[in-house]
Amino acid sequence: MRTAAGAESDAATASPRASGSRPGISVIGRDSEWTATQALSLTVDNLTANPSINGLFSHNDEMVRGIVSGQPGHIPLIGIDGTPLALQRIRDGSQDAAMDQDPYIMGALALRTLIEILDGKQVPKQQLAEPKLITRANVDDPNLWGNKFQP
Repeated sequence: MRTAAGAESDAATASPRASGSRPGISVIGRDSEWTATQALSLTVDNLTANPSINGLFSHNDEMVRGIVSGQPGHIPLIGIDGTPLALQRIRDGSQDAAMDQDPYIMGALALRTLIEILDGKQVPKQQLAEPKLITRANVDDPNLWGNKFQP
């Protein structure tokens, strides 16, 4: 399995670590500068140079717009965020899944942490929101932020 990755973040270093324990998986990391346009260009370049790529991962759902446009056919594709557009792509079948990154939960956690700091309390250095994988099986869950958000 060959996988093309999007941009740099903690997830960029986690992807190779996670796949390193799986024989036959190679990670091709490219900096798409967090844009759909650059992700499109890199997808076309990567698929031209490596036609055996059979899985794609993007560090945000915005870049998935470009990745989908650059695929010659369907290649399994996972993004991060769970935006309304990503949920629609999951429903349509052009995106297979997304890791939910709920801004409401993240914002509430940040504000609670700020209040604790202002109150002089010690706070953990790292606080994580509960991960949730969004697929066709749960894409219509009304509790997903991407289904709640009304632009």
